[in-house]
Amino acid sequence: LDAGYPLLEKYLGAPATFLREMITRDPGFVLTNMARDTLSAYVTSGSSFTPVIETVKNYAKDMNDLEKFGVVGGYDFGKDPKDIVKFINKNLKRRGARRTERGLTDNVVTDMFGGMWDTLGTLSTRSDFATRKAVYDDVLARTGNEAEAAFQALEVINFGRRGSNPVMRTLTAMIPFLNARLQGLDVLARAYTGGYSADKTKTRGQRAVSATVRSLYLTALTGMYYLLVSDDEQYKEQTDYIKDNHFIIPSDSGKPYKLPIPFEIGFLFKTIPERVLDSMVGESSTKDVQESVARGVFNTLELNPFDAAAYGPLIEASMNFDFFTGRSIVPYYIDRTIEPRLQSTDRTTEISKNVSDFLSKGNVEISPLKIDHLLYGYGGTLGSYVIDVVDLILKGDDPTKQRPMRMEDYPVMRRFRAREFGGGPSEDFYELKQYVDQLYGSMKQLEKQGRFDEASAYAATNASVIGYRKGLNEVADQLSELRKVEQIILSSDLPVKEKEKQQDELREARQIILRAIVPVYKAEIRPPLRFKPLN
Repeated sequence: LDAGYPLLEKYLGAPATFLREMITRDPGFVLTNMARDTLSAYVTSGSSFTPVIETVKNYAKDMNDLEKFGVVGGYDFGKDPKDIVKFINKNLKRRGARRTERGLTDNVVTDMFGGMWDTLGTLSTRSDFATRKAVYDDVLARTGNEAEAAFQALEVINFGRRGSNPVMRTLTAMIPFLNARLQGLDVLARAYTGGYSADKTKTRGQRAVSATVRSLYLTALTGMYYLLVSDDEQYKEQTDYIKDNHFIIPSDSGKPYKLPIPFEIGFLFKTIPERVLDSMVGESSTKDVQESVARGVFNTLELNPFDAAAYGPLIEASMNFDFFTGRSIVPYYIDRTIEPRLQSTDRTTEISKNVSDFLSKGNVEISPLKIDHLLYGYGGTLGSYVIDVVDLILKGDDPTKQRPMRMEDYPVMRRFRAREFGGGPSEDFYELKQYVDQLYGSMKQLEKQGRFDEASAYAATNASVIGYRKGLNEVADQLSELRKVEQIILSSDLPVKEKEKQQDELREARQIILRAIVPVYKAEIRPPLRFKPLN
């Protein structure tokens, strides 16, 4: 019995399938997926294997053993049995068969791109296979039972489980990776209650203890990592979002590496301990800890029907809020009083600028930043590479449109390299300014409404905080001037290398200003906990 709403799954699920494929076939995702899976499986499965090392070793091994058991086999057939004819035809073509009546072609261009697409799919499948293979080998060595070994490899995280509730089946079809998130939580719950382990010889209590002890290994690793990097400016200058979701590894070049962490396991035993440590001996406040925890809980547990691939980016653009990062699409520091078509940064594409200009002729004002959000939101990772290439073509040889390209701007590398001048201090500054501006605006609104007694009481209660408004505005003006100079430099006909040099000098000047004042203001201004930034 096929539970669910077939029409909704078909039409709203198609964009989700497309987006998922455009993300999972990215080579950067392959490496990220392996890094996350190996630690998660080590903690929850109870299998005896060396994380990272054995996953890497297994990547190039033969997948036939697990393919024949249906544990792995690619996304085309495994996730959509309705396409079995297409799947068989594709394999016939690979083996040299010619079946034009079944849709096979001899078009060189089509075959070339189809081959590339299939190759990327195989690379992605291997990233899922590598950790499952480690579990399979461990169970097979202990039990000698192939069926049991295959079952435990599948249970590392069983994407085939979708439940029978029609609403949930529809939601998991509409929202990319929602099913993976739910299955991950299910494995986590069963592991810590002793209900799941690849080692059947252990009692329920022993399974729970095993998962807990291995989790503590990750917590201890986090403690050592924090002590090593917490005093480094390359670590301090990254945004909380990047620090919470990665290990930051400083480098001699000044551009740190960022290594992704597992989702649920990483949040519980890396993100939270790191934030707590930083609040005790570093620069994080209690509010920073609360926000990191809230952000992690919402990203892990959030079931947001507005985040469907078919219409999610449109809703985000209309709200000026990114559900995934929890940030505004048009940043707070961009002057909201200017026309939307002029709202851009140095990374805004020429495509979006041109589209925005075209729409403005018809009296439709849309920020290029929001158009970029739509393009990248619907295109996924591979789509973003195409957008970047088209953007370079549109810029052509015009020196005024050429922008510096650093290592962290290139495809794949952007997943693993952080920026030299991270956005952490800037993010903290504008969060504080936004909070103080809101207090001041609330006080003025009370005065406009003639509620002078309330306004006086409000001002007296928040006098110490509102008193910082003038200083914050002066710093904001300095930062605004630096951005204007940066835009002038980037729009000039200077050589790209000279633009890069001068841009770095301006960014360093900005960081010097922020390093000097942000810790002081953070110590004095303590805005209350907010789960979502103000819009």
